[in-house]
Amino acid sequence: MKLIRPIINAAAYSLLIALWTVVSSDWKISLLLWGVFFIECLILFVGNDHANKYFWTWDFNYLFPKWSKTGDVWIIVLGIILMSTGLVMFRMYLEDPDFGVPLYLIIPQGLVGAFLARYGYLKNAPKDPIAYEEAKKKEEYDDTYVVVAEVKDGSSAHIIKDHLEANGINVLIYGESLPDYLGGGNDMMPVRVLVRRKDKEKAETIINE
Repeated sequence: MKLIRPIINAAAYSLLIALWTVVSSDWKISLLLWGVFFIECLILFVGNDHANKYFWTWDFNYLFPKWSKTGDVWIIVLGIILMSTGLVMFRMYLEDPDFGVPLYLIIPQGLVGAFLARYGYLKNAPKDPIAYEEAKKKEEYDDTYVVVAEVKDGSSAHIIKDHLEANGINVLIYGESLPDYLGGGNDMMPVRVLVRRKDKEKAETIINE
């Protein structure tokens, strides 16, 4: 059962090549090109749950996994380029075996590109993608800012800010720069002190001391 999804992904993704190969007057060439690209996709997808989840998507933000570092991204890009150029040269070879690049260099290039893209996906991949996603969502939630204090003037807000930052808590102040006619620094629109959600409990403890 584990092979069904990657095979379907590889088949579906490799169908994109049909839009290009269909212009060939020789159906054998088109079939061979599709077969080579299918094999490249199988290398990328089989046994690679991360690629199955992230690679087959139209959302560019997910073309490169969230755990990818800059070096990983370039490895993936290089792999995709090698896969694509290998396929282009393979077609040129099928149409004209004397075009200049021997077959024993073309096919390995495409396969190496597929393995390179796979390596880029897995290089820093978490062991448990589900747990990673949940942790990432929690981290994003914890990094949102919440109000921990409301005061009537900027001076009081900065006293609290300095005290919290001395304890290693990042602080934002909202409302001190609002002009009086917009309610800045009064009962209707007090100056607010904000911290990250994950620091809220610690900040409230320090403020109440």
